[in-house]
Amino acid sequence: MDNLSKREKQIFNMLIAGIHPNDIADKLGICYATVDTHRSKLYKKLGVKGYQELVANYSAVDNNNTSKFISLATDEEPLPITFFKNDPYGWTFTTPLPIFFDKKIKKGDIYHFSCFFVSNVDFDIFLVCLIDNKTGKDGYTFLSHPNKILANVKKNVKNNCSMILIPDKTASSLDPLANRLSIDIQPFASEPPSLTFTKFSLEKR
Repeated sequence: MDNLSKREKQIFNMLIAGIHPNDIADKLGICYATVDTHRSKLYKKLGVKGYQELVANYSAVDNNNTSKFISLATDEEPLPITFFKNDPYGWTFTTPLPIFFDKKIKKGDIYHFSCFFVSNVDFDIFLVCLIDNKTGKDGYTFLSHPNKILANVKKNVKNNCSMILIPDKTASSLDPLANRLSIDIQPFASEPPSLTFTKFSLEKR
């Protein structure tokens, strides 16, 4: 990763977070063509052919053979994530993670989620769960129960949190849409929440 420029690292983090290149351009105040150029350069530097291979290679195994999502998000290289409207409930963000690449979320697995972030708005509840976006009458199925991880979050204050997620269902397939981490913010408010993460990790125990 040392051979990536600062801008390439920003775009890398946002791609891994599931942010579309058009939205990356808007967030960074640059045109889509510039994002595409940086994306092509970082693919070449990292020796990957495309997004799926990027996600697949953005994983590691620790000394205990535990698969991890390793974020480059730090105080020096933060990862901004804007949440999408989930009216009337609140705001939501879902993303595939590299530890699920070619692996399904399975009933009874144990995952540890942890993060540090600062929010641009006050909000009441911060929920985390695992979901399958390939099944369910509403277009999704909860694989783990949505758990409240924080309450009464204040803007411009650094928050840190962690929790254990244990799925009570198995994902329907290996498709990345069927194996996702979901973060929800409640209640619904007029201003879209944007959380800037300096840590964002999920590991299988």
